[in-house]
Amino acid sequence: MNKAEKLLALRKLMQEHNLTAFIEFAGDDHQSEYFADYYHSLEWISGFSGENSIVVVTANEALVWADGRYWISCAKEISGSEFKMMKMGWPNVPTAKEYLLSLPVGSRIGFNGAILPAQTILAYQPDFAEHKFELVDVDLIGQLWQDRPALPSDQAWFHELKYTGLSASEKLADFRKRLSAKYADHSVISSLDDICWLFNIRANDIPSCPVLISFALITPDAAYLYCDSKKISAELEKILNEQGITLKPYEQIYTDIKHLPKTARVYFESKMVNYRIYQILSKNYKIIDGINISTYQKAVKNETEIANLKGIFLQDSAAICKFMHWLDTHIGKEEIKELDCADKLLEFRQEQPGFIEPSFDTIPAYQSNAAMLHYHATPENQATLENHGFFLHDSGGQYYGGTTDITRTQAVGPLTEEEIFDYTQVVKGCVDTMSAHFLRGTTGISLDGITRYPMWQTGTDYKSGTGHGVGYCLNVHEGPQSISTRGSGVAMQLGMLTIVEPGVYKADKHGIRIENDVLTVKDKQNEHGEFYKFEIVSFVPFELRAIDKQYLTEAEINWLNNYHQACYEKISPFLNEEEKKWLRNATRAI
Repeated sequence: MNKAEKLLALRKLMQEHNLTAFIEFAGDDHQSEYFADYYHSLEWISGFSGENSIVVVTANEALVWADGRYWISCAKEISGSEFKMMKMGWPNVPTAKEYLLSLPVGSRIGFNGAILPAQTILAYQPDFAEHKFELVDVDLIGQLWQDRPALPSDQAWFHELKYTGLSASEKLADFRKRLSAKYADHSVISSLDDICWLFNIRANDIPSCPVLISFALITPDAAYLYCDSKKISAELEKILNEQGITLKPYEQIYTDIKHLPKTARVYFESKMVNYRIYQILSKNYKIIDGINISTYQKAVKNETEIANLKGIFLQDSAAICKFMHWLDTHIGKEEIKELDCADKLLEFRQEQPGFIEPSFDTIPAYQSNAAMLHYHATPENQATLENHGFFLHDSGGQYYGGTTDITRTQAVGPLTEEEIFDYTQVVKGCVDTMSAHFLRGTTGISLDGITRYPMWQTGTDYKSGTGHGVGYCLNVHEGPQSISTRGSGVAMQLGMLTIVEPGVYKADKHGIRIENDVLTVKDKQNEHGEFYKFEIVSFVPFELRAIDKQYLTEAEINWLNNYHQACYEKISPFLNEEEKKWLRNATRAI
C-alpha cells in the first residue's frame, strides 16, 4: 500500500470501530529508547522516522507531531502525503493532547495500549473525562501492516558471573528485600535492561542494546521471564531454573497478572509499563508506583562490574586515541568524510577484546553539523572535513564487561578566537565538575550548576542535560541519576557510573562537547558529614590546541596536566610507537 491507501484503510477500520480519532506513539511495548523494526508502526502509517513523535488521524486530518530535531527530516519524509507536520513547542501550535481536546464532547479515541506508556494516558485522562471521551484500546495499524518485519530471533545468552559479580538468585533476594520495604509483594517489570540485568541474560533484540524483548513478574517465592522461548537454549533455561526463574510465553504476562492473589500489592513504574498492563493491575490490586527497584540496583555497580568496566574503558580509550592519531595524520592528505570517521572508529573498537557492537549510532559531526545536538550523518547529507575548525565525534561501545560513551571535539586545522574561547569554557565546566567534592545526598541538579557556572559567566548555556547514567553491557542511557537543570531527584550514590558532557552549540558555526565517564567514590568524612567525589574512567586527551590557558585557574591547569599524565601512563601501553609519540605530544603539560 502507498501512503494514501494506508490512510484510507486506517480510516475504514476507524469507522468500523466508531472512532473519532486514532492516536499512535513512536515506541514499543516496553518504552525502550531504541526499538526493533517490528515496532515502527508510526513510521509505517506516516512515513516519519523520528523519535518522540505522535500521529493523530481523524476522518478529515492526518497530523504528525515532531520535535525541533526532526522538522527538516519530517517535512521531507511526509512530503507528497496528506500528513501535516505539527511543530512541537512552536508558538500557536497545539500539542497532541490540546488538539484531541478540540474534538466533539463524547468522542471515541482509539490507541494501541501495548505501546502507550501508562503514565502518558494517566496525564490525559482527567481532561478526557471532563470531555466525556471514551478510550478504546485497539491496534489498528497492526491489523493493516501485512508485510511487517519479523521480531528478532537471535539466541539470548547467559552473562557469566565473571562479568556480573552476583548471581541472579542473589539479585532477586536483594530485590525482594527492597520490594518488602516498599510495602509490596509482587512486581511487574517491563523495561528490557532491568530484566536482563536482574536475570543475568543478554540478547540481540535491539541494535546497540544487548537486551531481550521480555516481561518479568517477581512474586514472593518465584520469578517469571516472559519471552519467545525459541530464543532460550536448553542450557540457558537450565541456568535460569537453577536461579529460581521460570520461562513463560511472552503474551502470557497479560493472563498471569489477572490471576495474582487478591491481596497482592503490586509495585511497578508507570512510566515504563504499558497502558494495557496498567489497566489490569489497577483494576484488580493495590498498586504502588515508583522507579523500578532493579533500576536502583543496577545503577550501583558492584566490585566485579567496576573492575571489569575500568579495564574496558582503558581499551575503549585506546581505540579513541588510535582514531584521533589517525585523523591528525590523515587530515589534509586525503578526502575524509564524516561517515569515514564513523567507520574508522568502529574499526579501532573492533580490535579490542570483548567488543560486541557500538552502544549507539556514532555521531561524527564537522563544524556547524555539530551544533545540532542529535545530528545524524547520512551518505546524502554528510560533510567533508576541511583543514580548519572542529570535528566532534560522539561514540561508544558495548563490551561483555561494560558499556562506554565518550565525546571529543578535535581540531582539524586553524581555529578562530571564538572557537578557542568556547572550547576553553567547556573544558572549565568539565574539569570543575569532575574535580568536585560533594556531600552525600547531593543530586544532579547541584552538580549541573557547577558545570554550567563558567559558561553562565560569559552568557552561554546549552539546552541538553549534563550527564546520565551508563549501563553495564546494556543501555548507554540509564537512570535513575541524571545531571541536569531538571534533575531526577535521585542522589548520587557510591558506585554509580555517570557521564559528564558539557557543550557549546552555535547554529551555523560550530558545536563543542567533551564527554567523560566517572564513578562516584568515597572522598572523606568529618564533622560536617560524608563527602563523595568522582573517579574518572575515560582517559582520552582534551584538545590542547583549542585551550587558552589565560582563562583557566591554577587548579584547573594542575588538574588538566595531572589528567593528561594519567592518560599517557594508562593508554600508551596499548599503542604502537607512532601513536605513543602522538599521545605524548597530545598530553604535554601546559
